[in-house]
Amino acid sequence: VDSANLNVMERIRGGGQDVHLRMEDSSSRWDVSATSPEPFVLAISQNFMKGWKAYIDGNEVSPFSVNGVLTGVAVPEGGHRVILEYEPPGLKAGTLISLVALLFLSSLTCLVYIYSRRNGKRDGERP
Repeated sequence: VDSANLNVMERIRGGGQDVHLRMEDSSSRWDVSATSPEPFVLAISQNFMKGWKAYIDGNEVSPFSVNGVLTGVAVPEGGHRVILEYEPPGLKAGTLISLVALLFLSSLTCLVYIYSRRNGKRDGERP
């Protein structure tokens, strides 16, 4: 935890928060409604890794590691909607590479099939 987030964590220890959680079906997305009279750190029980993105009321904020393991977000006082989403790094590039490879192999299979059919007919026509 960097010094700015550590300062927030120290200021809010022992504060009474009224936090309401609502999690969607996916473990890669958390949608949380939170209300508190003081700033607090929202920590979810998901390992902190590259790929986590956090939004407070639609504005992107930086998530951080809590206790070296969990994923956390510093939430200001008041009522807020916090969304945490995880997208594995390289997912888009890997999907694109897989699609290009599938297209290439499909085209190659079609060409081999067409070539073998044409050569087979020519061989069958000879006396």
